[in-house]
Amino acid sequence: MSIFSHLSKKELTRFLKFSTVGGMGALIDVGVLNLLIFGAGWNGEWERIGANMCSVSLAILFNFTLHRYWTFPESKVRDQRIQLMKFVTVSMIGLFINTLIFHFSYSHLYSGLFTEVVGTQVAKATAIGLTLFWNFTANRLWTYGKL
Repeated sequence: MSIFSHLSKKELTRFLKFSTVGGMGALIDVGVLNLLIFGAGWNGEWERIGANMCSVSLAILFNFTLHRYWTFPESKVRDQRIQLMKFVTVSMIGLFINTLIFHFSYSHLYSGLFTEVVGTQVAKATAIGLTLFWNFTANRLWTYGKL
């Protein structure tokens, strides 16, 4: 029995769209993160945390726009400002979760196993993968609600 077996085809499609948008947002997130850490030299502990927060924030804005118009197009009838505030609230909690996972997994799991570049990428992938479930569930139930 699949983890998705209880979802309708419509909800599974919505989750796949959500994941696709998230994947594109992740490319933005990882690209900006790498640019700041390895291009701009933000490689101190607090600088890495700041780089992660900047990169996630840009991805949040991108994701909100695509989710509103593609993943949850029925939601366009709702007040965009309220929806954006809800999305940002969910995303800020997700940012906190993502940052904790990124920092913990890099500092305590991957920095000793890999080079800095590889450890950073693996820590970021871990943070994105685990945060995905919070983001989808909270946005589906609260930001976009029953559609």
